[in-house]
Order: sequence, then structure tokens, then C-alpha cells
Amino acid sequence: MARASVIRENWPQAGKCHLCGVDGPLCRSHIIPKFVGDWLRATNGTGRLRDSVTPNVLREDLTWRYMLCPVCEARFAEVEAEIAARIFKPLHERESETFRYGPTFLQFAVSVLWRSLIFLRGEGNLGAMGELPEITSTEKIWREFLLGHVRTVAPHDVHAFPMDAPPANPKYAHLPSNLGRYMLRSVGMSTRRGDDWGYLFVKVARMQIFGTVVAGSQRKLWRNSKLHASGGAWGGVDVFTPPWVQGVFEDGAKLGEDSFAGLSPRQKRKTNARLFAAAQADPSAFRKTGSMQALRIDAGRVGKRAYQKPFEDD
Repeated sequence: MARASVIRENWPQAGKCHLCGVDGPLCRSHIIPKFVGDWLRATNGTGRLRDSVTPNVLREDLTWRYMLCPVCEARFAEVEAEIAARIFKPLHERESETFRYGPTFLQFAVSVLWRSLIFLRGEGNLGAMGELPEITSTEKIWREFLLGHVRTVAPHDVHAFPMDAPPANPKYAHLPSNLGRYMLRSVGMSTRRGDDWGYLFVKVARMQIFGTVVAGSQRKLWRNSKLHASGGAWGGVDVFTPPWVQGVFEDGAKLGEDSFAGLSPRQKRKTNARLFAAAQADPSAFRKTGSMQALRIDAGRVGKRAYQKPFEDD
């Protein structure tokens, strides 16, 4: 069965809303909010997107599925608009590194985690995480929190923190050559599971969001990262995480590095052509794009390893 057919079968355009359960037409719901994809396209110099699953296919948008009814989609859109304006854009445009947040921030983070859980489960990509019995209670608690039926997400707490690119320091030279670009600009989702713990991770460019499925022995290893339903302060403090979190970032960067290396020569040439065209059209603006700034950061850390290797003819 073709991939498109599987998607149509698993994610029909009409049916029960995955959030509220109302039966009817469903909206195209982005797993990671649409405003993030819009920002990436506007700041990457080419106006296009790629992903690690099908790197040779240029995309106009981030991943979406038919998931929510119009009422629930509108509820999420209102929350996203506030977070985009008050936290995401100021953070990524370097206007501020510290923020005061209200109840909306946890709602945003939980909505992204919940959609990612529904998506990964629906696509059969939860892996070993799907074997945990707590995955059911996690989805239920997050869903009931989003619907306003409960005031807390405990014990399935959410940890979120901003991160920057590693500095140009020799002690970081061994890390993946594209780690700066990954930390500053990549989006995606993955799961991590240990003997007595499990977490869902969603990366929203510089915003790192971890949802607790089972805390286990890791509960006390998180400091200054938990989001609170009533609000609080975010950013500008040292965050302490379990040791495996660093591996999450390194693995994600390595996946991106390998995906780009696997691009066909034709796609590499097309990407280069778009970049050169943008650079020639407005050199000053091109140098200021987020992609070029991130590349310069990586080059300052690892030198020539940050750049594309020569490629052979088709």
C-alpha cells in the first residue's frame, strides 16, 4: 500500500476529533505549529524545508495530519499566536533571553507534546515507549488538561528550556559539525526510555520540550526546567538535566548531518543554486539569514568540517 494511501486510511478527513471526541470534519493540524515552519522558511535563504525522513523532497510546510475539529484547532491557534508573539519570536530574534509566562505557555507545550504523541502513535513510531502502560495515562492527562478538565499535568510533568549553539571552543570540536544549526533551527520529535523512565522530546528550534511519561529515577535530576500551570519565569538560568539529554541533541544533529550527506547530487545542486540566487539578489540580507548565521557559528567551532563536501556528478 502506498504511503499516501496509508495516511488517508489512518488520518481520514472526517471522524472523531482526537481531542474532544466530536464527530465531524477534521482540520489539517500541524504537529509542530505552523508559525514555526513559516519562520524557518522566512529565515533560511531558500524558502523551502526538508526533513530527515525524505531529505530529497523539498517541502512547503511542516508535517500535518487531519486530527482536530475546527473548535479545537481554533483553541490551539489562539494559544500558539500568543506564544509566537510573546516568547518564540523574541527568543529567536535575540530580543530577549528571559521571559515571564502565564498559564498559556504550559498549554502550548502540552499541546505540542500531545499532538506529537498522537502522531507518533498513529504512525506506529512510538517504539519501545509504546510498550509502557503509562503511555495511556500520559495521553489522557495531557488531553484532559488541554480541555480544561484538570488543572495539572502531574505526574506527567513538562520540562522546557531554551538552548543556544555551542561556542567556538576546542573542547566542543568533537561534537557533530552541524550541532549549531541543529540547536538553533531544527524541529522534530523523538522518544527516550530507560529501565524505569520514559520521556517524549519535541524540538521547536531553540525551545526544547520534554514530556514525562514515567519519571522514575530521573525525577530529581531536572532543575530549573519544569513549567508550571500558574506561570513563572523562563530562561536566563542554569538548567540541569539528566545526562542522557545531551545524547538526544547529539543524536539529532548526527541524524541531520547524515540526512544531508545522503542528498542526491541533483538536490545538492538545486539547493546551492537557490542559495547563490538569494545571495546575489541581496548579499547583505542573505548574510543576516538565520541559516547563514548558524553556519558561521558551526564554522567557528569546527572549521571546514562545517561546510558541504564536494559531490560527484549524477
